[in-house]
Amino acid sequence: RASNREGHYLARVTSRAEFASQLNTAILKPLFGLFELFVAALMLSQYQSQQHQFSLQPITAFIGGNIIGSVSAIVGIGGGTLTVPFLHWNNIKIKNAVATSAACGFPIAVAGTASYIVNGWNIETSALSADNVSFGYVQLNAFITIALSSFIFAPLGAKVAHKISDAQLKKFFSLLLFVLGVRMLIT
Repeated sequence: RASNREGHYLARVTSRAEFASQLNTAILKPLFGLFELFVAALMLSQYQSQQHQFSLQPITAFIGGNIIGSVSAIVGIGGGTLTVPFLHWNNIKIKNAVATSAACGFPIAVAGTASYIVNGWNIETSALSADNVSFGYVQLNAFITIALSSFIFAPLGAKVAHKISDAQLKKFFSLLLFVLGVRMLIT
């Protein structure tokens, strides 16, 4: 029964990646950029209860996880730009939201990566060179460089997050979303 559930899950993730590979990036980029700006504005606003909790209702987490996983696979993000605001809006303290988002990023990345490898396995290889090796849609040199540097610097980021106040962390995260949103709109 477990393998049947895993098969259904992989089929859903694969279909999301297949859907994403068919989208027009000229439309997707500005939409995602505007969404990032909207989330940044909400994070900076006072749209947050002062009461905090340490867990979500299972149905809320399930629905949020499905939406975050789907959007993350479609736009190719690790999920942090969606998970942190989702958790924070559900009254999870910002530091807990950031930490939980970091943990959620791994399974989102694994499922999305596997789907993009499978869906891109038969892509045109004429554009590839010895310096540009890809597995499906996953460009190997970029993956190795970014993953290695992220692995090395993630502990530093976590250490900094623990030393600054919740308000500063929220402002920093909002600024990051704002920069990402603007960059998506102008590139």
